[in-house]
Amino acid sequence: KHCCTHLVLKNPKKNTISNISLVIKNAETTKKAKLTGSDDGENWFAIKEEFYFHGINNRESTMELKSIEFPPSNYEFYSLLIDDSSAAPLNIFKAGFYETETETGAYTKLTGLAFIQADSSHIKKSYIKIEFPSTVLLDKIDFRMEGPAYFQRNVRLMVKQERILKKGKKVTTMEPLQAFSISSTKQNSFFLPAIKVDAFYVEIENLDAPALTVKEVNAFQLNRYLVAFLEKGQSYSIKISEKTLSAPKYDIAYFMDSIPSDAPILNATKIIDFSQEKKFSEASFFTNKHIIWVAIILVILILGLLSVKLLRETSSK
Repeated sequence: KHCCTHLVLKNPKKNTISNISLVIKNAETTKKAKLTGSDDGENWFAIKEEFYFHGINNRESTMELKSIEFPPSNYEFYSLLIDDSSAAPLNIFKAGFYETETETGAYTKLTGLAFIQADSSHIKKSYIKIEFPSTVLLDKIDFRMEGPAYFQRNVRLMVKQERILKKGKKVTTMEPLQAFSISSTKQNSFFLPAIKVDAFYVEIENLDAPALTVKEVNAFQLNRYLVAFLEKGQSYSIKISEKTLSAPKYDIAYFMDSIPSDAPILNATKIIDFSQEKKFSEASFFTNKHIIWVAIILVILILGLLSVKLLRETSSK
């Protein structure tokens, strides 16, 4: 049985890099992977342990560019091991890295988060369910833990997914999103690859140690910006739809080097869904009891008048 896909990439000039990019054929699957580095191609050292590739689904092309981010390093060799034990391998066309300058992004704290914790001494694990009022794009999460003076625990983030089998039977599974560790010696803040969720689960391995208590969870979304040339006195609109709506293509994409770094920022205030307002107003008109009774009375009056008129005409004849 096919075990894994093993890619060895060479960095001959030993440049300092912090990403490896793969061009992958579209595939609706989840794959676990591990990245290590070496200076001689024989002795390998950990760089990024147990991370995941999720659904590769580019709606505008048959392939998609996936980037693996990791702490800056300058190994001559990089080994990427992708677990294929449970499914067919990914079709990888190209691999390489970008020389980039990284700037720390600004984040907005997500509100309305609620969580509940359950501990099991039998399986020696703790589970935390984290929920949001609606679907969010999650880029960063912080945990504040309470427990022994010194602790180090392995943690997995998971989402619940429902799948329909061939015979129509529904099966619920827990799909892993990311693995990391929490520790008493560091700030337990973790970056995520823009996960779209309304709820997810955290699994903590306690082994034989007492369970930790989660005192606080904070979630954040990376601030994202649209760059556009707007003229004074003109009205503009942004269309929001499902994934089927493709991104627009404007000339400004060819003049990125001409965009000023200090361009003014417009902030969105309250967002109003006009389509929902229209549906509500239409439904209100035809379901309002007062309007319905007025209409019934008018119909009765009209029918009464027509009946009287008809009787008079019959009598005169």
